Amino acid sequence: MRAKSLRTSTIRGASLSASLDKKILSFLDNDAQESFTKQCSEMKKTPTLQVISKLLKSKKNEAGILVPICSINNRPSLLFTVRARHLNSHAGEISFPGGKKDSNDQSVVEAALRETQEEISLSRDMVNVFATLGPFSSRRTDVTITAVIAFVGELNLESLKINQNEVSEIFTVPIADLVPEHNSRYTQFRNGWRMPVFLSKPYHIWGITANITDGVLSMIPPLKYKQKFLFKGSYLQNSFVRDKGQHSTSR
Repeated sequence: MRAKSLRTSTIRGASLSASLDKKILSFLDNDAQESFTKQCSEMKKTPTLQVISKLLKSKKNEAGILVPICSINNRPSLLFTVRARHLNSHAGEISFPGGKKDSNDQSVVEAALRETQEEISLSRDMVNVFATLGPFSSRRTDVTITAVIAFVGELNLESLKINQNEVSEIFTVPIADLVPEHNSRYTQFRNGWRMPVFLSKPYHIWGITANITDGVLSMIPPLKYKQKFLFKGSYLQNSFVRDKGQHSTSR
């Protein structure tokens, strides 16, 4: 009886995932451009991003990272990279493709597209930019980061050529798999910041990448995802998380 119950549960779960995948793809095909643009504009006015904007006024460098929403065998997914382990900063960390804006880039969007093509050979012609979200930043760098949300359609990962000088690996995670409570947690820090963590496979997603992922998920209506990245303190409190020992982890 137990084996039958498990099989029934598995079939029901697969059916629900397939239904959700169809709703996400329908949203991406029809309403995403207008919806993301509106929601990104509204999110920039939230207390969390307003606080980050104040904290980043002194940071002079800019970077654009691409959030590639793609379809893998008809499953809407997010594409991530694993940074090369020999890099001087953020070595081996999970990230989105992208990088610093240089003197030839007209905007952070152009920087994100250029860096993505250099890192994983994803052609600009394949990228349909929806909107930009930010600012974001890491306490370890003097860079203001803008997330460029885009749809790249059906994607074959084997067709992408990785620049091993910058990236060691690329992988995707189905969007629907990031939403369930058992796949996500958040860390509440005493200085007011609450940061999400996604327990995805093959890698857990944390840090800025998780914060951006969290924001994107909250803007996809079929998911009904409640954002976890929040700031609930005084903006004059520690600008970012400085003491990682002062926190509690929860669902």
